[in-house]
Formats: sequence, C-alpha cells, structure tokens
Amino acid sequence: TLIITGENDPVADDVDQFAIDLREAGIPTEVSIYPNTIHGFFLMTGVLDSGKRAIDQIASSLRARFGNIR
Repeated sequence: TLIITGENDPVADDVDQFAIDLREAGIPTEVSIYPNTIHGFFLMTGVLDSGKRAIDQIASSLRARFGNIR
C-alpha cells in the first residue's frame, strides 16, 4: 500500500494510524509525506511541483506492482 499525504494535511494523524493498522495486519505499507503541502495537493499538478512528483510516484508504484499494462 502506498499512502501519500501532505505535511500540513488535517487528517495526518488518521493517516499515521491507518499505516500502523495496515502494518500490524501484515500489509506492506509505504508512507510518503510531502513537505509544505495540504490535503489534496496532488490534484494541483498545474501549480505545484510536489503534485506532479506525487502523481509520478503513484504511477511508478503501480508500474512496479502491475507492470506496463496497456
């Protein structure tokens, strides 16, 4: 599981707990916290470089898991 969150996300504590719960359940979990960002920052790719990087990270993670499916 890849969890991406912003450093200033108001639900950051919930994200942390969710990651703990997943790991305790034996589910491999990676958490990426993007500095100086807010909830939903990855939807702002036209304005924020961090949004573009998050989308690239998601794509890379999916490719690693599923390959280059067309």
